[in-house]
Amino acid sequence: MAVSDSAKPLVLAEEEHYPSRSLFQDSMRRLFRNRAAVVSIVIIGFLAVLALTADILQGAGVIDNYATQHRGSSLAEPLTCAVDGDKDGDGVPDPVQFCFLFGADRLGRDLFSRVVYGARVSLLVAVVGATISLSIGTVYGVVSGFYGGKIDNGMMRLVDFLYGIPMLPLIIIMQVYFRGLREHADQVGGLGLTMVRIDQSMGGLFFLFIALGLLNWIGMARMARGQVLSYKQKEFVEAARSIGAGDRRIIFTHLLPNIIGPLIVAEALAIPGYIFTEAMLSFLGLGVNPPTPSWGALITNAIDEGAIKFRTHLLLIPAFALSVTTLAFNFFGDGLRDALDPRMAGE
Repeated sequence: MAVSDSAKPLVLAEEEHYPSRSLFQDSMRRLFRNRAAVVSIVIIGFLAVLALTADILQGAGVIDNYATQHRGSSLAEPLTCAVDGDKDGDGVPDPVQFCFLFGADRLGRDLFSRVVYGARVSLLVAVVGATISLSIGTVYGVVSGFYGGKIDNGMMRLVDFLYGIPMLPLIIIMQVYFRGLREHADQVGGLGLTMVRIDQSMGGLFFLFIALGLLNWIGMARMARGQVLSYKQKEFVEAARSIGAGDRRIIFTHLLPNIIGPLIVAEALAIPGYIFTEAMLSFLGLGVNPPTPSWGALITNAIDEGAIKFRTHLLLIPAFALSVTTLAFNFFGDGLRDALDPRMAGE
């Protein structure tokens, strides 16, 4: 039956009014319609830019070196300036050396600079911890679920055994052991000495990455295995096998694109846990090496300096930064989960 000319403009108008979108474009559209997720992305992006440009800002004189101590400015109040005494001995105070936006700690170090560099530590822990967990857990779970049988049984029994090990006490024990390696570096040789030197060059982050990445991949491995088990018997996988596709092609071309979305969402939701774990270890003195700043170390230093009663800004500022960052990652993870959920497409 022929289509009348009057209907053709209507069809064209509908096609122009409802342009086709890919699944990725549709997901991003749902993500950016989530106001909480957008605000979280802005906060995380701001912190990332601040952390990446901290050295540039320091070179330009915008922020101070986090380890520089200003004599005579111990526990300086916010919006005060540092005067490093009378160096020339003429009885006239020297010019102002630096002004503290958030005040100074007991050693006269700028709190704002230490909070900025503490953001670098937290974001590094978030990125590295999530990358290690996602990489190891995905590979382990995909291999276990895809090949099944004795391979799956053996690999999952190892995961069950590791699940029986309490994660937090193990991380604390490892950090205590690594701290002993640092303190006796002159008596350590071979691989241990190399690891100590790498850790010292990274301000204590290397051993922290090892401790965080040791067991955090277990949950991701179980989730990846479950996703593979649910997809490997689907029709599109059977069709790929029927035309002679190998295991590598099936895994990387057909399975991974279908399971990677939920895995990324789960890892995004786990990032606040990595940040809190690092802050907790630094709070206990088992995190990064002094004078490398960490929000957890700033909080424990503030408590030692009587911040709860007299100088609450020393406690509230790093605690606020830690809380906002973890909440931002939580809201971003929630928004990402809703955006990648096909059931949300009609809402």
